[in-house]
Amino acid sequence: MLLKKCISCLLLASGTAVVASSAAQHASAALIGIARYFGPQDAARPLDAQLGIEYHTVLIVFDGSKASVQATLPDVIVPHGQDWWRVGVKFDCQVESARDFTGDDREKGDIHKWSERLYSSRIEQAPQVLPSRFDPGSGTCSDQTIADFKRAIDSRQTAQFSDWEPFQPCIYSAVAITGVTPDFVSTREHDGNSSECETTGFSWNDAASTRRIDDPKPVQYSELFGYEGWEEYNRTLVAAGKDLAAHGMNCELSEDDLNSEDPRDTHDTGWYLQRRKGKWGAMAMLQLGNAVCQYESPLPRVLPAELVGYDRLRPGWAALSRQLEGLEDAFTSPSGDLAVAVYPTQIETYALQGQRADNQLLALPGDRVVMVQWAEGKYVDAWERELKFWQRRGLPTPVVNPNLTEDQ
Repeated sequence: MLLKKCISCLLLASGTAVVASSAAQHASAALIGIARYFGPQDAARPLDAQLGIEYHTVLIVFDGSKASVQATLPDVIVPHGQDWWRVGVKFDCQVESARDFTGDDREKGDIHKWSERLYSSRIEQAPQVLPSRFDPGSGTCSDQTIADFKRAIDSRQTAQFSDWEPFQPCIYSAVAITGVTPDFVSTREHDGNSSECETTGFSWNDAASTRRIDDPKPVQYSELFGYEGWEEYNRTLVAAGKDLAAHGMNCELSEDDLNSEDPRDTHDTGWYLQRRKGKWGAMAMLQLGNAVCQYESPLPRVLPAELVGYDRLRPGWAALSRQLEGLEDAFTSPSGDLAVAVYPTQIETYALQGQRADNQLLALPGDRVVMVQWAEGKYVDAWERELKFWQRRGLPTPVVNPNLTEDQ
């Protein structure tokens, strides 16, 4: 089923990119969802779901000459319909004695198991979180283990690991938010065993999904874009397989490998949102086996506003990247007065004058931006009042619901 074209409906419902007559010239606001990493990112795999990514949201208000942070909240806060929603990740660490394991001898002491789960809810509700996929251990991890994790070191070891994992949990299941829009949430997932547990080396499995913000079921690419979307998804993965084969890997795919007579075998749920040169794009992702054949490649379709919200860059990427050296990503306001520039370790805002980034207004720490929503005119005051209220009150604590399943 194709997405219906109702861009104005989405914008009015969410408050994004809404202009209020002449008042729009005097105020605009950027609501920015920021990801920060505990440990160093791996340069070759910057979007891998590393444990412990923290998310927060800032509301920046621009009055035409200066910008200021008016609210800061945990999680990713996004307007959805007539409500405010939050999207976040809960992580836990369990510890289990090595003697409880059977099979290979374990010589490194207790087994640490890290689990992360995505949640989303209305801002006034306590998010309901799935139970850990691991069996409950004998207790929670020690304060020292948590401290090690936050510093990306392991004090039990005499030397740093050379593995790309910045911290060596034994068993882990991690989630990284790659994009949040007014109606959708996109993630990368990463789970497996580190060399802490496997003397023969580490193993991992990667996956990806996109879901509606109010529905945990992954959305098929073909559900949004019909049969043409299904064909596009398959062609993209087949081309990715040919590229792997060209590099000497026995990973070539055919259309027959992806087609199935069983409608429940929906490979095309493996896709996620990713920023590319100041625009949202979609990436197809499928892994068969243990990290041997991982098919991942950009889907060529330009994504509609119904999926990604307002996503126009003015000035364009070529002009911005020439002016702002080292730019990794960028967002610009609908009225063309404000730019959000993303660098490897910080987020900067700039006043815009036509095609020129006039002057830097603010610089905030952050590794990646997963959302920017815009408000203008009278909506700036409404957003500021509402988000300051929740900043003062605090958000409800997520609750692990033992009765919750992935399709609820």
